[in-house]
Amino acid sequence: MGIESFFEWLNGINNKEFYLRDEHTNSEFKIQLSKEDNGLCFELEYPNFKLLYDNNSKFSLNDGCCEIRINNYIEAYTSLLTKRKCRSYIFESVSFNSEIDFYHKYYSKIDGDLFYFFFLQGNRDKVSIKIGEEIYGLSIYLNPYSKERYLVIECSNKLTFRQFKHVANNIIVGIGFISGYYYRLEEHYFQSSDITFQSIDFFCRFSNQKSTIFEPISSYPKNYIGVEINDELLNKYSGQLSIDNFTDLINFLLSRTEIYSAIINLFKIYKGYPLFTLSMLFVILETICVQINKECASEYQDMILVKQKGLEIIKKIQSQISIRDYDDLSEVIDQVDSKLIENLINFERACQALGVKLSNEERKVLKKRNELFHGRIIPVIENVNSEEDHQKIELDYAFYSDRIYVIIAKLLLKKINFTGFILNHPKIRERETNRYLNESYFIKI
Repeated sequence: MGIESFFEWLNGINNKEFYLRDEHTNSEFKIQLSKEDNGLCFELEYPNFKLLYDNNSKFSLNDGCCEIRINNYIEAYTSLLTKRKCRSYIFESVSFNSEIDFYHKYYSKIDGDLFYFFFLQGNRDKVSIKIGEEIYGLSIYLNPYSKERYLVIECSNKLTFRQFKHVANNIIVGIGFISGYYYRLEEHYFQSSDITFQSIDFFCRFSNQKSTIFEPISSYPKNYIGVEINDELLNKYSGQLSIDNFTDLINFLLSRTEIYSAIINLFKIYKGYPLFTLSMLFVILETICVQINKECASEYQDMILVKQKGLEIIKKIQSQISIRDYDDLSEVIDQVDSKLIENLINFERACQALGVKLSNEERKVLKKRNELFHGRIIPVIENVNSEEDHQKIELDYAFYSDRIYVIIAKLLLKKINFTGFILNHPKIRERETNRYLNESYFIKI
């Protein structure tokens, strides 16, 4: 079975007869399988559905063409007491191997919002980037059976599944940040010993999730402003990454797992309830500033070396001193960089390190950071006596959130050497937040 044959098989399994086998009890019976947005579904009748409540149950399905192992499933009730529905959202071919080196490809279902790489110069539908020593190819695939589009990521070298998946995850997070669309709808990982992928094994995950955030730059800036602009200004404000910019972004995410996690959280919380979103955006901004300051602050790197040297020395003399003295020395050495850690959170310092300019309005929002922590949702200085007061605070927080997002975008784009104009979302959303600004729709960095 090749990749196209797999999609033909997957598209044709609805109401197809499979044999289900429980590896624990070695029992086997027929079921009818169907594919839904949340995974593969089948029903079990009494008494067979008791297996769904057995923690030792391990299911495999076989239709004579393909045998798959059910990794994770959710049991759900039906309208009949004698039946239970099972939905499998993670499954794999029985011979899929996560430990051995193979060629890999990743297919993630997307929609019309991402039908080519509009955020890259040249409006490409195919691109290659170098990550470490490997070349990764990105392309868009049209499934001929379902007519759905998939983002494809592939590597030219053999890797383990975990190694490939780690890079693929960072690539889709990078794409999500720069495009505004983060897809976790339906994902398929294929592995093969042959680079032609004539014979494959697969790992599939159905999450049925798509997150959207504001894009930091736009190749169609006309979509964001309420006035007509000529072609000259359109080209001036249009923003796209070069291949080098995009490669730098992915490598930065791979080198700083904290940044990767911060952007994941950005997808989860942005465009959420404003009173919660703003606090989390400050946490995300702090995380990014700490990592940038660590990289740029030479004194931090020097302190890390001092700390490591100190730990090495006390380990050498551990047998010559008392346990209490060893613990005291260890505690002192652990405090060597504590003051520097406080400095690393400094927003201004991170911006200065990268040459990011902050406006006075952005500085005013940054000063609100301490009002939002220590268990507070609404600052004590705010008076909330009516529904209108609460609505005003929500609009204020939405406005502040847009300001913080723009600062995050400035830092990340400046880190990857992007030059050009980014979108000024507080200005773009001024009607929604009821804050009419005497500012441009675009900010040069």
